[in-house]
Amino acid sequence: MDSSSSLSRSPPSYIAPYSRILRYAVSTALWLVIGIIQIVFFAVFYERFIEDKIRQFVDLCCMSNENLCSQRGLVPNTEGQTFQIAISDQMRQHYDRIHETLTRKNGPARLLSSSASTFEQSIKAYHTMNKFLGSFIDHVHKEMDYFIKDKLLLERILGVEFMEPMEKSIFYNDEGYSFSSVLYYGNEATLLIYDLLFFCVVDLACQNFILAAFLTYLQQEIFRFIRNTIGQKNLASKTLVDQRFLI
Repeated sequence: MDSSSSLSRSPPSYIAPYSRILRYAVSTALWLVIGIIQIVFFAVFYERFIEDKIRQFVDLCCMSNENLCSQRGLVPNTEGQTFQIAISDQMRQHYDRIHETLTRKNGPARLLSSSASTFEQSIKAYHTMNKFLGSFIDHVHKEMDYFIKDKLLLERILGVEFMEPMEKSIFYNDEGYSFSSVLYYGNEATLLIYDLLFFCVVDLACQNFILAAFLTYLQQEIFRFIRNTIGQKNLASKTLVDQRFLI
């Protein structure tokens, strides 16, 4: 053995082996850092000092429904405006009977007399539903009454309710605006993980960060378009408001 030999290689002659795992780790770390920076920026600065769209939406609904409730909160001397609701079977059946008038317009054309009568039925169903919900909030229907309570700690942790709404509906105070979980706005974590996986899969397949970023952005726009289109139709159907009046 040559005594002058060395186990270390000179830097110019050393080439590190390619590693998919390391590339995936770098991509994941980079994406998570960018995502966390955005989350911190919006949570700490933007929503506090510029605008909080969820809170603005709640305030808008409160002002729009002032005919349903004369005060800001349902409970006197409180400002609670958002609730998780567990409704009784009787309340649900009454709601479905009113809503059925509107859903008939999606049936076969032979069942509809004319577009004018369909529009009149929709208007009538809207006013009937509005009147019913207003009277329900004001405790007019004693057979379909409700009460308000806070969730137990274990219920909040598990995300379930232990009480069944047998005779009365239950309004759970919801200061965390959990309704945002059914909106595109409230699924940032899920969308972040999905975009991360999509980006990494494309990058591992094509070995190109730029192409992966472009395709990730493209699929984001496609899903946003689909969500907006279907969401408007669903919102118009559930709120009994014509789609042309949606902002």
